[in-house]
Amino acid sequence: MIPKKKGIPKGYTIEIKLPQEKEVEAATQFGYYVLSNTIYQHSRRIFSKLTLFLNALY
Repeated sequence: MIPKKKGIPKGYTIEIKLPQEKEVEAATQFGYYVLSNTIYQHSRRIFSKLTLFLNALY
């Protein structure tokens, strides 16, 4: 386990310091980043399968 500094978890201190709106904004930005990242990876996988399929046809 990682030793805690000052006995307060990181998420707890962030919740106190950040206003609610900024917290939500950061969460949505992170959500968009994760979503776009997964879509990008899936599209790459689909594209590679598609190219394999087209190569098999010709």
